[in-house]
Amino acid sequence: MDKRYLAQHLVNEGILSQEDLVELLRQKSFDAVETVSGSRPVVDEHPVITAVRKASGRELQMEMETYGEYMELFMRSLMEFLEGPAVIETKAVQPGEMGDVFYAVSQRMDGDVSIVSGILAEDREFTELASRYSEERFNSARDEIAIDSLEEFLNVVNGVFSIREAAKNESVDLEVPRHGKLMSPNGNQQLILRVHADFGIFYVVLSSDEFM
Repeated sequence: MDKRYLAQHLVNEGILSQEDLVELLRQKSFDAVETVSGSRPVVDEHPVITAVRKASGRELQMEMETYGEYMELFMRSLMEFLEGPAVIETKAVQPGEMGDVFYAVSQRMDGDVSIVSGILAEDREFTELASRYSEERFNSARDEIAIDSLEEFLNVVNGVFSIREAAKNESVDLEVPRHGKLMSPNGNQQLILRVHADFGIFYVVLSSDEFM
């Protein structure tokens, strides 16, 4: 198994408690995850897809394949620039559970496969995520360059996703990224995933149409 996905496997199997996960992420080390895993046998080669399947439930069975493949790519890309582990919870988040105001970026992919992906975070986490990706320091999620940074990250991930779909003879066009500030997302066939990283929590939203 790719060691970048090992922490996700441990979460899926219930091996890591919430407290253990937070401490592990603070170490920012894939090697630390391997130490925790020890000699436990690993069967699942796609733990991100497994986590998305658990979160999706019966309501999103038709979207599951696309959402799972997308999140595997997203998490790989995320961990490359974080240079450390990150995991998604195996339980979907309901819009009503998100009481605070979130900053958001999103991008629609349309064609044979239609999907909107987005990142939602409170000010501190949004700013930190943008800073990590761009390797510049920002003071607020309202900074236009911080917003541009996360729009660029989404565009890069979605560009790779569209190329992979093209290899399967599926045409996917990318629309211009959007950004905004909202209480909660509101899309069709929507899945909200809570992502844990060393600096805190943010959310990934997947839907069949624009959720902002």
